[in-house]
Amino acid sequence: MKPEELPGLRERKRAALKKRLIDTAIDLFLERGYQETRIEDITTAADVSRRTFFHYFSAKDDVVTGRFAQQADYLRETFVARPADEPIWDSLRETCHALFVAYGVNKQRAASLRKLIHGEPALFARKYDFYLRAQAELIPVVKQRLGRQADATLLANVLVRSALAAQDAAGELQAKGTERETPRKLLERAFILARPAGLDERAVR
Repeated sequence: MKPEELPGLRERKRAALKKRLIDTAIDLFLERGYQETRIEDITTAADVSRRTFFHYFSAKDDVVTGRFAQQADYLRETFVARPADEPIWDSLRETCHALFVAYGVNKQRAASLRKLIHGEPALFARKYDFYLRAQAELIPVVKQRLGRQADATLLANVLVRSALAAQDAAGELQAKGTERETPRKLLERAFILARPAGLDERAVR
């Protein structure tokens, strides 16, 4: 087997190409508008065939869903990498902050993308995909950290959903530019407000 045919290398190449398609498409959406951007524009800019595009995506709006999937995968990987003895709520907060650093460090681009998604019904309808995927990725690893605690499944669901709600609220305000706080401070405040009331009583780590 040739080195370029090794399964791990093939997967990395596919992931890299998919990321290039996503990044290229989003750049075009922001530059030209979603409705004005054709699939042919994306494939030309990414230097791939139309057939290649449809190998990864079934429609144009699936590109945004693909980005959501990348973010959800990133959340899982980042949470798993946090110290095992760190309080779970703190791990979730730091995981959400890492997501912002990785995907929202360009404030103007992040705000423009959020505005684009909220302004296009086809894209806004797919926004819920992020929460479903993020929950599917995070809940099992949070439950695993909880171990054999009573109601671990329910508690993992509550923690993850609360964390994602805090992250979304902070991101929304940050994108609107109505807050003077840094994104970090805004996220921290959102997590303080969203912290489940019974968490301290459970002594959850």
